[in-house]
Amino acid sequence: MSNQLVQYPQEIVPIMDMQINAVYQERCLATEEEQIAYNAIHTKIQIRPFNLKRVSQMRALDPLAIDSLLSLQGMVVRCSPLVPDLKIAAFVCQMCGHVLEVTVDRGKIAEPPQCETCQTKNSHKLVHNRSIYSNKQVVRLQETPDEVPAGETPASIVLLVYDNLVDGMRPGDRVSIG
Repeated sequence: MSNQLVQYPQEIVPIMDMQINAVYQERCLATEEEQIAYNAIHTKIQIRPFNLKRVSQMRALDPLAIDSLLSLQGMVVRCSPLVPDLKIAAFVCQMCGHVLEVTVDRGKIAEPPQCETCQTKNSHKLVHNRSIYSNKQVVRLQETPDEVPAGETPASIVLLVYDNLVDGMRPGDRVSIG
């Protein structure tokens, strides 16, 4: 299972998230009211893998590392301010007022082509204040000074952190990212 997690994290982590939430609901929520209230909350339990066996060096990263889970160590050199990140887009039909919520999938919003209620085509408008956002922050991570070869510039990488990881680190912190 750990090899699958490292090789296919975008598929395995969501499956693990669903399973842990299902187990939590089954074992910890006694009444139907508690389950309904839990399902109404948009923040669920999330799996966060850590302590990977192998720590990768920033200089050694190559295109083969794309879409795989790896661990990096370094020093935070810059953190952006908080950035809202759209998770669920609310569209309203301008003809009948029907509201439709669309989940953002890998940064893409599938705008509804037709209203489910009045069947009017291309009548939806995005309503920003009814949409659901999460917190996002851009962090620049740099090699620690002891990893930099003599006479060379330190390598760095840009990370995106979400939700409760936002403001979890400050410039100057030494971190291990997994």
